[in-house]
Amino acid sequence: MPSLVQLEYVVAVANMKHFGQAAKACCVSQPTLSLQIKKVEDQIGVEIFDRMKKPVIMTPEGEIFVRQARLLLREHRILRSLFEQRGNDVSGEFRLGVIPTLTNSLLPSFIHEFSELYPEVILKIDELQTSSILKALEEDRLDGALMATPLGVEGLHEEPLFYETFQVYAAKGHRLLKTKSCRLKDLDPSDLWLLQDGHCFKDQVVQLCPLDAKSEAGLPRVQFQGGNLDTLLRLIKRGHGYTLLPSFMTHHMEENEIQAHVRKFQKPYPAREISLVTRRTQWKRKIAEAIKETIQQHLPKTLSREKNEDLNVLELC
Repeated sequence: MPSLVQLEYVVAVANMKHFGQAAKACCVSQPTLSLQIKKVEDQIGVEIFDRMKKPVIMTPEGEIFVRQARLLLREHRILRSLFEQRGNDVSGEFRLGVIPTLTNSLLPSFIHEFSELYPEVILKIDELQTSSILKALEEDRLDGALMATPLGVEGLHEEPLFYETFQVYAAKGHRLLKTKSCRLKDLDPSDLWLLQDGHCFKDQVVQLCPLDAKSEAGLPRVQFQGGNLDTLLRLIKRGHGYTLLPSFMTHHMEENEIQAHVRKFQKPYPAREISLVTRRTQWKRKIAEAIKETIQQHLPKTLSREKNEDLNVLELC
């Protein structure tokens, strides 16, 4: 029977698809890790990994083995955690995924306070797109995530934190800045700057402003889809066009920039739901509750904690 340490090595290679990176993550040498995995394969009588492929992939039999190994390791961590978290102390490690459009707005609003309130918690944060977060939650590489919902994924628990409206950010002199508020029908995809594919925020923007085959955002002879909203805002500020941004980002802007470049929409305001997402079998519930409470205590008053009739909350694709 393979040991728990050997199973950790196997799962690390399955996650990283690379023996060297897996060995580094497990704090062992690559020869040691490779030898232990070979021993497991000899024990069970099948090859878990196809080493001829780059990156390394699992064999069909290996996928079955790794699936069960993840379950066994998870149950072991649950058992260990039950005894480590006795009493009312909030302590331990929590691996948190955050979508990119929240990292420079939501994280700074609560992370320092959380660290001071819960010094016994080790919070490991990864900025990931929605699809990567879902895969990491499924594979137990994350304990929870801050992301847009509803997801409708079986086995996940969504705890809405707030509802964030969308706003327009446009270059000086842009047609959308001529009025105090914008209408959805005024949006034109011809000069709309977008995040790259894979960002859930882009998918929601396209719901509001559908693109056609002739749509080209950005500059003449330049097609650009960025991975960071801050980059898009700087391009627009120095050039032309517009984009949509989550309203939380405006809380970090100077008032003169808001007046010069930002406009709200008319009611019902397009908005997204932001939640703390965990697996339904999550055992680190005390830490998850502490994260949720700290976030909600430090949200700007302008963000709605509840869904209401003034909001048009967009679905996720």
